[in-house]
Amino acid sequence: DTGGGQMEGGALKKRRCEEDGKDGREKPKDAGKPTAEDLQALGFAPIKPGHLITAVEACAKVEAETKKEEEGKQNGKEENAGQKPAENKQVVKSKKQIRKEQQERKKKSLCSFLARGKCTYGDDCRFNHDVQSFLDDKEPDLPGACPYTAVFGECKYGLACRYYNAHKDGFNAEKGSSNVDSLDKEAILKTRIPLDPPKEIQEEINFLNKGLQHNLRKNKVSFPASEAILAKMNIKSGKHFRKNMGDPSPDSVKGGEEGEKVNKRERRTCDFSNKLYLSPLTTVGNLPFRRICKNFGVDITCGEMAMATNILQGHSSEWALLKKHPSEDFFGVQLAGAFPDSLSRAAELINRELDVDFVDINMGCPIDLVCHKGGGASMLQRPSKIETVAKCLSPVLDCPLTLKMRKGYYDGKDIVHTFIKDVKSWGVSALTIHGRTREQRYTKFADWEYIYRCADHADGLPVIGNGDIFSFEDYNRHVGTGKLNSVMVGRSALIKPWIFTEIKEQRHYDISATERLDMMKTYCTNGLEHWGSDTKGVENTRRFLLEWMSFLHRYIPVGLMEILPQSMHMRPPAYYGRSDLETLLASSDVNDWIKISEMLLGPTPDKFSFVPKHKSYAYKVLDSNLTAAPLNDFGVSNG
Repeated sequence: DTGGGQMEGGALKKRRCEEDGKDGREKPKDAGKPTAEDLQALGFAPIKPGHLITAVEACAKVEAETKKEEEGKQNGKEENAGQKPAENKQVVKSKKQIRKEQQERKKKSLCSFLARGKCTYGDDCRFNHDVQSFLDDKEPDLPGACPYTAVFGECKYGLACRYYNAHKDGFNAEKGSSNVDSLDKEAILKTRIPLDPPKEIQEEINFLNKGLQHNLRKNKVSFPASEAILAKMNIKSGKHFRKNMGDPSPDSVKGGEEGEKVNKRERRTCDFSNKLYLSPLTTVGNLPFRRICKNFGVDITCGEMAMATNILQGHSSEWALLKKHPSEDFFGVQLAGAFPDSLSRAAELINRELDVDFVDINMGCPIDLVCHKGGGASMLQRPSKIETVAKCLSPVLDCPLTLKMRKGYYDGKDIVHTFIKDVKSWGVSALTIHGRTREQRYTKFADWEYIYRCADHADGLPVIGNGDIFSFEDYNRHVGTGKLNSVMVGRSALIKPWIFTEIKEQRHYDISATERLDMMKTYCTNGLEHWGSDTKGVENTRRFLLEWMSFLHRYIPVGLMEILPQSMHMRPPAYYGRSDLETLLASSDVNDWIKISEMLLGPTPDKFSFVPKHKSYAYKVLDSNLTAAPLNDFGVSNG
């Protein structure tokens, strides 16, 4: 369940449509539509009756779309004979399959040196040198200007760039159109919208250099500060670190004797008070998205959760999570792990190599893969382990150490209040508390009363609250108690990133559909800067855009709400927007999301499919009356 509502079965809808027409009487325009109170009682957002989609309308809409799809399948039956249609199913692949596919892609991908002009490796190059074959198989160019050529005058991707034909002329012949607000759905989806080239491209910060990566993989990087504190606390290292460390290379150690000054260094300070904090969000909280939030006024950003062991092994994909954009002026990284020795070493390495303002330790992740290894929320089962981790990491950092945790592991067994009074003495600079247990995941309401209770016993430790912040009223209510230093905003920032503007300006922002589409265009431009303008970069941008849209479509425009503010737990009923574009952006149909991505990033590759990786439980558990009570005449799914 991606939170957009549950689609009724076709047979049920048809039966209800037939029942609605039994008496043969013409019903008033808003007849059978629930009131705002009815919707709220059923767990739905109170949308104005004039915008609600009735069951009859939903039934007719589904039948029309189904008929259109069947006609399309019939027309393409001969062309696609013998081929299985692509399905949006999650395919689990073995490591062997993944490696094989990676090798095949490497053989087909054009040599990056050749793409820019000439390859110095000649016949010894492992990559494809068949330019004509590459151009024949290459996806069509995108409309608009190349972001790199527009800024630098040349593109580092050369022939591989999806704007290659625009490198000389500055703009592709097929310019597309950006004026879609007045079009109907079918015309909108046929439009190709050019992305606006950036005015400047700032170099990202926190790269993994090849020398350090080589030394990490060969286990030749020393961690003097960690070794000293682990020995002092009598903690044995894991088997990966029991070998004798080689001499540190110049690339792996900075500052000479810095590591030996375990307790003598002056720690930098950070003030979290009254600052808007974007939660570290796995997958969807990537750098392009954080830039969007910075545009809307967020103060503090944090990288996606990175596994400490992968950082120490030099995994490029894990180090990529630590990158930051120059616009992120208050930036931290979040580490997850199960053992004090690996967390301590990873923290020391980050402190030595990267530019960060604080390091956060994840003690609230509910994912089974993390918890079953002893990390994330499972640490809450052993408070003594939390103390050990904090005491091992604090001495090796020059920047503040923060912790993020849930209120407990099991329902009814809250634990944070039992040790919060001691957390500051462990060297922790701030503590974020999510008002749910690991067992709850994202169901039910966040327990803010418990967060306040913990803050009362924090003994001067800054406490940041987290959970269900969805409007500036929510922010005012929680910060106004005077017990919290600030709040952290997570899923609501994915649904409406402009929540930071709403909080700072103390108003409900009735953002238009055109503005939301422009925001998605900006995200795509950010994505091409971050992941590249070649086919790989375009498809990475598409995948993460679709992941974001699995949250973004849940937003209900302020102008359609009968009662404000909307709450996180309210499900959006099926509704018509004020324009076809607004209705389209509210669709919970994955196929519509894919078509929107094609408007911005061109056609998808053959056999493309998408299933959201993040399946939030925010809307899954509702009052039991929802299934027992009659739904009257309104649908429960957009699309």
